[in-house]
Amino acid sequence: MLSLLFSKRKASNTNCCLGISFDTERVSVAVTQKTEDGFTIQNSHSARIETSLGDSLKQVCKQIGAPNCKANISLSIEDSIFHKIQKPNVPVEERDSSALFLMKDRLKQSVEETLLATIEYPEGCRHDDQLMAIEVKRSRVEEIIHAVQDAGIEINAIDVMELNLGEILAFDEDMGKGVALLVEHENGVSLLLYRDHALYLIRRIQDIPDLVGCLPAPGNAHMADMLLLEVQRTLDYYDSLMSQPAPGHLLLAPSFVDLKPLAEHLDANLGPRVDSLDLNAIFEMTEPLDTGAQKDALGAIAASLREAQ
Repeated sequence: MLSLLFSKRKASNTNCCLGISFDTERVSVAVTQKTEDGFTIQNSHSARIETSLGDSLKQVCKQIGAPNCKANISLSIEDSIFHKIQKPNVPVEERDSSALFLMKDRLKQSVEETLLATIEYPEGCRHDDQLMAIEVKRSRVEEIIHAVQDAGIEINAIDVMELNLGEILAFDEDMGKGVALLVEHENGVSLLLYRDHALYLIRRIQDIPDLVGCLPAPGNAHMADMLLLEVQRTLDYYDSLMSQPAPGHLLLAPSFVDLKPLAEHLDANLGPRVDSLDLNAIFEMTEPLDTGAQKDALGAIAASLREAQ
């Protein structure tokens, strides 16, 4: 199981890439076609989980005619907990097991119920003696693996959504400077920072349940300004404690409503330029996706774009 978790595996020979994402209520599938010029999102579909994960996945795959190829699986943001830990003084191949033992009192569940993988921070961010440790629940991963296998799909790799989203942002012209993404999820809003295709920082923003509630409106300036303050604090941390230049671009992940007024408010008050992320403007689409469909399919599309290294 750990051989699939967060690992870069050999790419399939087919030009079609299959991405699958699960959250607590929905399963989403996306099919991406590699082309000479990049990628085309051939199809995507999301559906509420009505019975079992496996049956729901079968129905979605049947709906879109998913190709017979290996799939990249994206766990939801709620499925993972990121920790910053001191780098254990052990060989690289022993880091995960050592970190699991050292973190036993910080885990959300028991050691036996935890899968944990460690990732090095990028060079030059003053975190050389630390690691990112990603904690996921073993039974949740097993449930997803069984559902995918029950649907007759072979798994290429399993990642958390925070890692996969960098595949979408990789096409941003400011990736060399840094790109930030504000994404809402079931338990709130997170700010992710990427640079040169690497994940640098994750911040779960407290007391802001979603981006919709931050839309500037008469009598609602408080939430928009609270979000602005938290974003600025995160960028200050990124600058002062990680020695990184300000990102060139901040994107708001798709929501069920138009977030352009919020993007304009942040753009007027922050250093980086701010826009709403529109997948239709980045990728060739067989059919354009509205913002709600983009929100549902975001994790699956990101997983389908995952590059083997």
